[in-house]
Amino acid sequence: MKPRVLPTLLACAAMAATTLSAAAAPAYASTTLKPGADVLKALGSAKKGTTITLASGSWSALWLDKWTTKKLDLTGVTLRGASRTGVVVHGLTLKGVKGLTVTNLTLANSSSAPESVVRISDGSSHLVFDHVTVKPKAHSGFDIWKKTSYVTVRASIVDGRGVTGKLATNGTARAISVNGAPYDLGSWPSNLTFSGNDLFGAGSDIITIAGGKHVVISGNRIHDPQKNADHNDGIQSVGSDDLKIVGNRFWAPGPNGPDQAIMLGPNRSVSTLRVSGTYIADNLVTAWRGSGINLVSTKATRVINNTVGAMGTSGSRGSSLVKSGNSGLQVVNNILFKVYGSGAVARQDHNCIADGATSKDIKTSSPGYDTGNDFKLLASSRCRNNADSSAATKTDVGNRSRDAKPDRGAWEYVGK
Repeated sequence: MKPRVLPTLLACAAMAATTLSAAAAPAYASTTLKPGADVLKALGSAKKGTTITLASGSWSALWLDKWTTKKLDLTGVTLRGASRTGVVVHGLTLKGVKGLTVTNLTLANSSSAPESVVRISDGSSHLVFDHVTVKPKAHSGFDIWKKTSYVTVRASIVDGRGVTGKLATNGTARAISVNGAPYDLGSWPSNLTFSGNDLFGAGSDIITIAGGKHVVISGNRIHDPQKNADHNDGIQSVGSDDLKIVGNRFWAPGPNGPDQAIMLGPNRSVSTLRVSGTYIADNLVTAWRGSGINLVSTKATRVINNTVGAMGTSGSRGSSLVKSGNSGLQVVNNILFKVYGSGAVARQDHNCIADGATSKDIKTSSPGYDTGNDFKLLASSRCRNNADSSAATKTDVGNRSRDAKPDRGAWEYVGK
């Protein structure tokens, strides 16, 4: 009698299919933790490709450093909330941590907290915060310092309105704080990217940089810092090399105050702090309580294709651009209401300016805006089709391509 081979073949085929299925499956399955679980232990044993999901609820603050977890290289590990609003982690400190992604949760602290909500320091690198909400009640949302590099905060919200009273006026209540202390160049955080975020309600500057290299601030909504006696700018840098401020939208309506949408200039009491190589392009400032862009003693700053309306009501605070003591400053292809200040300018041309225009600018108090509130241009605008194409940006504040005859200002006209 011939042997029955069919079952054997089927068994082999089933075994092969099982083997293939196992090979195709993810190397490490996701892990879900319930409130009260040991998150540090889970992170300490996580392998590359692991997603640790936090179930909805309140979570204690997490502190990751060489003393609290066995493993600091978390490359490929994701800490994820099951619900962006339903998972609240009460603080996160990362010291010397590499590679972690944090997403889809809320981070917060209390009014008695001794530090900011998120603290990143001591050589931490390659960290990503994606689609998170940060709600400080004391200090800042993000505090980035001490030799940190390659940190990205994107598509996130930092709402600073919970910091009130004296805590909002002591100079520590910011959405994002970058600090290069002790200010030697080797300690400056580097390669930082803040993009596509909604940043508002800070009691002080929304973004401040006191020592940072290769920083990109792009595509953010930066608006409505608190109205108080503090110095509340949208972005302030007192120490940076290669800072790019591109495609952001700024607004903070109200009466005159000591505030600027963008404020750049070194702290002269610290010799190693300087502001050099800044690129400011495609930004739209529709209203701010002080001036629009304020530049003091900067080096090699380029201001290209921005639109800044009339700020405040008078003097320097009513200006779109304030300048003093800069070297290598270039102001090209912008639409500005008023340029105020003194000091040499390496280049100022192809702008539309109501007050403070040079012979190479178009002097006009009517740039030809449409009826909206975002300063887009009409087809008949005098500021259309005549920007310097060699200096113009490739895309506008809405990420639309510019044509062969680019327009001045942050917007490119694309028709109705």
